[in-house]
Amino acid sequence: MASMMGCLPKLHACEIHRVPAAGNEAIVKDYDAGGNSLITTACSMVDAALAAATTSNSFHATVHSCTQQLAIIPELCRYGRQGYSAMAWWRDETDGRVHVAMSTAANANPDYWQLPGEMAEQVSSHTLMLECSTDPDSLHANVPDVSPTFSATQFAEQHQSCLLNGIEIDAEHYRLCCELADKILVESTDVSRGGAGE
Repeated sequence: MASMMGCLPKLHACEIHRVPAAGNEAIVKDYDAGGNSLITTACSMVDAALAAATTSNSFHATVHSCTQQLAIIPELCRYGRQGYSAMAWWRDETDGRVHVAMSTAANANPDYWQLPGEMAEQVSSHTLMLECSTDPDSLHANVPDVSPTFSATQFAEQHQSCLLNGIEIDAEHYRLCCELADKILVESTDVSRGGAGE
């Protein structure tokens, strides 16, 4: 177990235990992200979950003190491509809404819900709850009883559209990207080329 934790540079396991799950062991882990964004930690968590899933058909994780939980969605797609089903829950820090996303081995593109906060009071801000399973039926009991805000089919169509037509970038975000690039990029001259890499 210690070697698996070594692949989590910004996620620290603070509790690890196993609980029975329909006759099989479920691995349950609590992580502390230390206030970091899931953009930098989600991939490591998924790698740990996939490694743990080789010894159990069910993996549950709670990540505390994390931000930008939406970054888990691409990783849910990766779960699906690996043959697992996965569901994640988190609460928006600004308006209190609860977000739920689920992907399956049959369809790696996730269904995504935005729900009123009172529908999942156990989900707190700056926390992400994740469940991964080889049995999609074990997750369906937790699926919200409403139509997805953004369905797996819509995700697939949007992905294909972006591949064909590109993506739209907010004008202000584009300006900030250009401003950042101007600070990083160096004018191509004989002097800069001669010193590149030093």
